Amino acid sequence: MTGFVLDCSIADWCFEDEASEICDTSSERVRDEEVLVPSLLHLELGNVMIQAERRGRMMAADVSTRLELIGD
Repeated sequence: MTGFVLDCSIADWCFEDEASEICDTSSERVRDEEVLVPSLLHLELGNVMIQAERRGRMMAADVSTRLELIGD
């Protein structure tokens, strides 16, 4: 069994202008491997997205959609 740990640095996935090879590779691994995350990850990601919405980097509807996804 392989796996890896994700932290809040994956928030880059939320922003098109932050795309990188590491983000692409990590998103592929999420689909294929076991992933461990810190217990507060959903709160950290929520904060990143809310701050991005306040700064005009994300639309409120996108924030709501993504918050629903990480809440699952």
